[in-house]
Amino acid sequence: MRARGAERTRINILVAARQHLIDAGYRSLSLEQVAADAEVTRVTIYRKFGNKLGL
Repeated sequence: MRARGAERTRINILVAARQHLIDAGYRSLSLEQVAADAEVTRVTIYRKFGNKLGL
């Protein structure tokens, strides 16, 4: 069950990041805004993807 929650979190982050990339582009991509839209902390993004480029 925990694995499903982790995968759902990962998907939520990717969906939010994709939308921001479409709307604003890579240079304007804000991990803070992606985190807010995915309902996670910015630290969660760093733990799962390493950095902005990894995302």
